[in-house]
Formats: sequence, C-alpha cells, structure tokens
Amino acid sequence: MPLEVGNKYRAAVTVAYATEKEDGTFGIAVSFHADEGDIEHTLWIEPGEFLKYRKADLKTLGATDDQMADWDWLRAPASLVGARCQIVMSEYVGKDGKSHLKVKYINSLRREAQRESAVAAARLLGGRSGQESAYPIGGPMPERTEEPPVPLWGQEILDESQPGF
Repeated sequence: MPLEVGNKYRAAVTVAYATEKEDGTFGIAVSFHADEGDIEHTLWIEPGEFLKYRKADLKTLGATDDQMADWDWLRAPASLVGARCQIVMSEYVGKDGKSHLKVKYINSLRREAQRESAVAAARLLGGRSGQESAYPIGGPMPERTEEPPVPLWGQEILDESQPGF
C-alpha cells in the first residue's frame, strides 16, 4: 500500500544533501523510506518564523546544535542518513493544478517514559524508585500537531514541518 494523505509512517532517512533554490535559499534535501513507499522532503533554512520548525526537524533527525552551526556539516549532512522518525503525510496543489503528497510533520519515535512506568520498572529490577531516585522522569513528549504560521509573503511553503517540543 503506498503512502497516503493523513497517515503516519515509521521512516528512515536514506539520503541527505545540501540544495539551493534559484533565489539562493539554502536547504537540506532528505529522502525518507517507509515500508509503504519513499518520499523526498526539503528543509528550507531561511530567516523568520519557520526557522524554529526547521531546527526542531533537524534535531528530530539527530543533528546537534554544533552541527547546525557548522557550514561544513550543512554542506554534507551525512550523519542524518539512517535517522529513524515518524512522518505524517499531507497534500498540496502544485502549480500544475494537481494534488501532490508531501511530508507535513517529522516526529521523533522516542518517547520519554512516564514516572509510573519507570517506577514499576525500577521495582521489577530491584532498584530505587519514586522520590529517592536521583534521576526524575518527566511526562511524554507531545507529537507535532499545530499548524505553522502563514508566510508573510502569501506563498505556500511546500515543506511545512512542525516542532515537537
């Protein structure tokens, strides 16, 4: 069954490379592979409200702050290859008037354990639990579900992604 609009898929990055728009806007093109199919997505790195979403997406794919600040890494972001994530599909109408599939969100597969499950696991393993633990555990990380802001210039951004934090 192919990738479909509105569905979530476990995926892995198979290719990641630097790219550029005609106007000089820098981006990182990423190819995702899911059991249901493959799709390409570009994370455009440009000033404004969308920048925080791109940084969150890159972090979800394993990039560090140091890597994102390093021009050499940005030109060849090979460390993204193999990153596993969840992609959420959407659609857009292209200049050709046809509907096309796109990646709407890139979510982490990792979830932070809830206190109750960690306490139960600690008890099962014979370790410390509850208040005496030196390593408190927070709640689960939320999935990205909010819509991004509308671009000020009125153009649709085809690589919309959401922060996971």
